[in-house]
Amino acid sequence: MTSILIHYYRYTAIFSLILTTSTNFLLIILTSWYIKRKFGMYKYLIIIFSIFGIVYDFSGFLISPMVHSLENGYLYFTLVQSTIISKEMIRNCLAISGSILISLASMLAVMFIHRYFSVAKPEQLFHFQQKRFVLWLGYSMFFGGMNFLTLLCLGEIDDFTKNYVRDNFIDSYGVVFDDIPVFSFLIYDTKRRWKEIAYTLFLTMALLFQNAIIVFCGFKIRRHLYKKNCNYSQSLLILHKQFFKTLVLQVAIPTVFIFFPVIFIIMAPFFGYKLNSSSINSFSLFFLYPAIDSVIVMYVISDYKKALKDCSAEKFKVHIQVYNSLQMHSNFLKIYWTSAIASFFFTTFINVLLIILTTKYIKRKFGMYKYLIIIFSTVGILYDLCGFLISPMLHSLNSGFVYFSLVQSTFMSREQMQIILAISASIFLSSTSMLAVMFIHRYFSVAKPEQLFYFQGKRLTLWLTYSSFFGAVCFIALFYLCQVDDFAKQYFNNDFITSYGFVIDDLAVFQFVIFDTNYRWKPIALILYVTLTMFFQNIIIFFCGYKIYRKLYNRQFNYSSSLYNLHQQFFKTLVLQVAIPTFFIFIPVFFIFYAPFFGLKLSVASTNAMCLFYLYPAIDSCIVMYVISDYKKALKGFCKYQVQKEIRKMSLISSTNLFIMPTVVQK
Repeated sequence: MTSILIHYYRYTAIFSLILTTSTNFLLIILTSWYIKRKFGMYKYLIIIFSIFGIVYDFSGFLISPMVHSLENGYLYFTLVQSTIISKEMIRNCLAISGSILISLASMLAVMFIHRYFSVAKPEQLFHFQQKRFVLWLGYSMFFGGMNFLTLLCLGEIDDFTKNYVRDNFIDSYGVVFDDIPVFSFLIYDTKRRWKEIAYTLFLTMALLFQNAIIVFCGFKIRRHLYKKNCNYSQSLLILHKQFFKTLVLQVAIPTVFIFFPVIFIIMAPFFGYKLNSSSINSFSLFFLYPAIDSVIVMYVISDYKKALKDCSAEKFKVHIQVYNSLQMHSNFLKIYWTSAIASFFFTTFINVLLIILTTKYIKRKFGMYKYLIIIFSTVGILYDLCGFLISPMLHSLNSGFVYFSLVQSTFMSREQMQIILAISASIFLSSTSMLAVMFIHRYFSVAKPEQLFYFQGKRLTLWLTYSSFFGAVCFIALFYLCQVDDFAKQYFNNDFITSYGFVIDDLAVFQFVIFDTNYRWKPIALILYVTLTMFFQNIIIFFCGYKIYRKLYNRQFNYSSSLYNLHQQFFKTLVLQVAIPTFFIFIPVFFIFYAPFFGLKLSVASTNAMCLFYLYPAIDSCIVMYVISDYKKALKGFCKYQVQKEIRKMSLISSTNLFIMPTVVQK
């Protein structure tokens, strides 16, 4: 096996993750909000199946599982190695990835059972209601859990396997067999190896059992749907037929193109076939499996095709209606509306690029800081997604201000829009807390490297919890302290009608009226909480920044020149990530926050400051890629050589005919 095939496999895993995430999220959104017809509990099965598909592809992206077939068995392994995560942890992730796939196959059987009850025995659908629904999920998880345990118990590597495979792995992959996480299933050496055989039989029997359920239910459904005296209305009959076709395609396509090739590799040693190959082509298709399932659902079922059209038309219509309805300050507001949409696409592109460079193209090891960069970039994308969906705004009027959205939807209630509005503010507060965490990590790296164990393993989760805590408190406080009351309605309503052409009752709004005849302590409490949180994070940032500066610019430092330059670049990056948004974003917004306390009378929409809010995640990522030389070097290589490199690879593949199927010799 050459490195070209492995590169092909890795790129397929990345492409599959992007495709699966986009299609499955789209399916979840359509199912949750845009499908008007009631599907009962089947709706939740579709959503859960889609979530499992995303998780499966994410595990594939992280560890890239592979199967290698030998003359007397096969190996389930990954070439991924990490200095931060132990080999045992990666091995557990490898087992989890395979187990999720078994659970997905079991869930397809559950979906067939539900359709069978819906078509032939509707009185039995109570078995899927309420707590009983959890039992069906438990059924699906049971087979995945059993697969996980049997992999760990029966797939252990022994000395015979090491000696048998070591040279083969060095020739095929250029790695030492002992260094990578592997599950071994050699069926025989001088005699049958029953532990390995037991797992293979369990896997085969589990899949056969699910397929037996699928075939039985499918046969019963077909008989019932296509009999002459069918008692359904025309529309319901069409819906049942579409669901049936969907499930048949969801089983047939992966069975023929994915499961059969892999089952052949697994069972070949039992029938005397000698193989020595990697199932990269088949496993590449495994990662496309969840995306294929979602596409089938949206293509076959007419309700989804209609919902997809309505979703696109409704989103476009909402933006056009709001865009055209803005009256006062119309130019500024239209610029803001356009910038919120443009910022989402720009931020997504920049942050995905940063994640790809961090995971694939940066050669120097950054330790756990690498994961902080990836998480921070992901949070930035989520924040801009909220901005794209609801476009939050601030409007100040004399003794207070409101945090609101002009977006209205026929598919989402005002309360649901309020939730997204609160999530947007919470994500932003959490991201500023995460900047403080990144400063702490850099402080430990520069001044106290022996303390970096606080960021290792499970302890990293505690730092993420720390960041999330401040956002979670903000989310809860918005609903408990800042709901619109009668006074706020009367106070803002006329100004809203004049400025935006909307009545405040129709919008998702949180009010911050500081006083009427007396001070209103509920909104004041949240303003003080946000202020103290930002102040606390900035104290951490200034303290760590000062300590880092003193350590770096002390002439008696003990670092090599390259490491010293890297620490300097990270420090400059963090300083810019704090300084730029502070001057251009936070200070203007805090002016609006505190203007009522100092008797300043304003009647203005803070569109300019809010425009910059949505560029904030993209600005942060651009700073990283501009200041840190490793990223500039990686970005140049990515831009200049990637296309030529792929062309050369494809030419080499064609000339050397690397995709020839392995020779099969029967005993």
